[in-house]
Amino acid sequence: MKARYLLLLLFLASCAQTQPAINLPTNSPITTQPSVTLPTTPLTTYNVELALTDAQREIGLMNRSSLPQGQGMLFVFNYDRPLSFWMKNTLIPLDILFINSTLDIVDVRHMVPCTQDPCQNYDSAGPAMYALEINANQAQTSLIGEKVAMSR
Repeated sequence: MKARYLLLLLFLASCAQTQPAINLPTNSPITTQPSVTLPTTPLTTYNVELALTDAQREIGLMNRSSLPQGQGMLFVFNYDRPLSFWMKNTLIPLDILFINSTLDIVDVRHMVPCTQDPCQNYDSAGPAMYALEINANQAQTSLIGEKVAMSR
């Protein structure tokens, strides 16, 4: 029985297709760092950490004493819906941009740190699939209705 199992494994392994190795030059424009570009003048691009799971979204930027300039966190949800955020244990002021599935900015909010309950909720003005948190005073409400660009 063990011999048959071993032969089956060897057969399957020999049938498996392997992908050729790709060696990118060091100056390649391909990047694995996700980014979001805001339609400002000039364009402003933020390299983002992704919050894809409930656990990642729950922690977000909590307990961080700073956020480097040009960095942010992109919260990704499965579909457009009303979103609500709070700043519990978030030590730095942030701007949040709520973005729908067609990449339109539906709302911009300015959030302040909160170290004890009750903390204020920051609700999206409309359904959104993404929320981008960046340093405070970087986003303006005039961006509402504009499109962002996302890349990975």
